[in-house]
Amino acid sequence: SLCMWTRAMHVYNRVAKVVGPKRETLRRAEASLADANKKLAEKQAMLSEVNRRVDGLKQQLATAQKEQQDLNDQADVTRKRLVAAGKLTSALADEGVRWQSTAEQIQ
Repeated sequence: SLCMWTRAMHVYNRVAKVVGPKRETLRRAEASLADANKKLAEKQAMLSEVNRRVDGLKQQLATAQKEQQDLNDQADVTRKRLVAAGKLTSALADEGVRWQSTAEQIQ
């Protein structure tokens, strides 16, 4: 019985010598992993903030582009109205001359 206990202690000692450094390596690796996960979480938070800002800028761009298109459409309508007003003014001037001529003939 004492021999079995001594043998078990000897085996335990040999195993502990092999496992001990591996446990230390595991502890260091886990600490390194925890640091990496912490940095990853920080970077993900920063990325989330940047993505939020990009989304806001995209929305501003879409709004500005819509406003630009509306202004371009309004400018086109105004140009067409200006051309029509010019034609109308020219036609009315010709009509005024005709009326003047008719009025002189009547008198």
